[in-house]
Amino acid sequence: MRLCGGIAILDAERNFEPAAFLQFNASSQDQYEVVKTAENHWEVTFDKIHSPGHEIGFSPDGRFLCMMNNLRENNCSVFSAEDPDPRNWKKIAHVEDRCGGQIPQSVPHGLFSRFQEALPVGAASSARRQRVMVVDTSTWTILKEIQGIGPDLQTPALTYDGKYVLVPFSGFQRLSSGIAVN
Repeated sequence: MRLCGGIAILDAERNFEPAAFLQFNASSQDQYEVVKTAENHWEVTFDKIHSPGHEIGFSPDGRFLCMMNNLRENNCSVFSAEDPDPRNWKKIAHVEDRCGGQIPQSVPHGLFSRFQEALPVGAASSARRQRVMVVDTSTWTILKEIQGIGPDLQTPALTYDGKYVLVPFSGFQRLSSGIAVN
């Protein structure tokens, strides 16, 4: 559901039918009603599509569900997924960085550390040099930034000991490509 900025959560315990539709944009409601209209057919009606999403994933312990929003919002939205019923999940945070008052115009990519206390998120500070922000997952605030990595950051990776973040950057803009180690 990338273009809608949300995701349908299936009921894996019972029937794999949609149980909830979560909307990750900052200015949207948390959830929209899922209505079964026919056999194997469900509908969700939006008031507005605020921003498309890009990446989505659970924290290693399953407590949080994060979606990287792009194009209009360029943030990381976080749902608490601790309740067994996804219809009760609520948005609890939006991690957003403003560069000189502007929201970065880049698709953010993120991953959780295996220790779960940090979430490195790649973001743009300009078209050529982008940065990684390290987010504290207990407060959902930016702890630090690693500046000037390269163009078009992709999903970061952490070394097994958690000491280094590896950030690939691609050359699809024909500027440069490589892997930064910080």
